[in-house]
Amino acid sequence: GSMKSSTASLGISAGLEHDENACALVLRKVGDTLRGSVFEQMQWAIDVLGLGEHWRVTVSPMEIVNERTGQKMVFKGLDEPKKIKSIKLPFGKYFKHVWFEELDEFAGEGEIENVLDSAIRGGRAALCVCTYNPPKSANNWVNPGKSVFVHHSDYTMVPAAWLGPTFIKRAEELKARNPRAYEHTYLGIATGEGGAVFKALNFVLLLRKLPLHLFFLGLQLFDFFFVHDFNLLTVITIDTKRPP
Repeated sequence: GSMKSSTASLGISAGLEHDENACALVLRKVGDTLRGSVFEQMQWAIDVLGLGEHWRVTVSPMEIVNERTGQKMVFKGLDEPKKIKSIKLPFGKYFKHVWFEELDEFAGEGEIENVLDSAIRGGRAALCVCTYNPPKSANNWVNPGKSVFVHHSDYTMVPAAWLGPTFIKRAEELKARNPRAYEHTYLGIATGEGGAVFKALNFVLLLRKLPLHLFFLGLQLFDFFFVHDFNLLTVITIDTKRPP
């Protein structure tokens, strides 16, 4: 509901209109997900901007080609990374836009860098666009570093009529039932629950020195971290009667 994919597709389509040598490379982690997501999304953007008459759509190969200028929108999945290096563009054309949809699904920063090294080699200045729902963990690799412009959007910034009453109702119900889950699911806030289960965990020293005549009979631990809710049970038994 944040309109991130719509914003990216409109921006890329409009950008291609201002540079007749510019092309776009659009990527998903798995190739089978292209047709029902970014491929249709880019067609939608072209139609919204009134540019449909200039672009020809083909499924095999999966491309959208400007018949007037020769520009291309190329769609690839990184489940076959070697195919990225074999992409050929018409003479004089270059990838000005590289879009990674659902960035958090990719294997890591190294995979992204390999694509960029291949795609923008020999071209002019390029724009890398990454769209994703922020992972729960604030330490996740997709968190932006330097030289990155970040635009954060969520459903509250979108006209309610675009989303429909059912979407809004579900969001408000989760907000009342589980505020932390709502913050991550609908507001895109890294709540710290993925890898950092207890975000505000503090250790307190209760005994500075354990007497020698005390020893642990057993240590029992139980944890069941599933979905959004935490459970933890720790039982420590100290027997002071049995000799060490």
